[in-house]
Amino acid sequence: MHALCAVLRSRGRTLGVVTFLRTVGRTAFERFDSPYAEDVAVRMAALLDLADLVEVTGSAGPAGGGDDA
Repeated sequence: MHALCAVLRSRGRTLGVVTFLRTVGRTAFERFDSPYAEDVAVRMAALLDLADLVEVTGSAGPAGGGDDA
C-alpha cells in the first residue's frame, strides 16, 4: 500500500490531515502528485472551515441564504 498525506489548514489553523491511498497493485505516488494532494487539501479545509462557520452562525454570510426570510 502507498500513502500520500497533506495537512488540512485554513485561516492559520490546522484542522487535520487527509491521506490518499493506493493499493499494492498500483504505482507509488510520484513527486508531481504532491501539489495535487495539497490543492485538494486546501479546498477540503476551506469547506470544513465554512461548514464550521455555518454551524456556529447559522449562515454562510450575505450570499449564504440563511434564515433571513
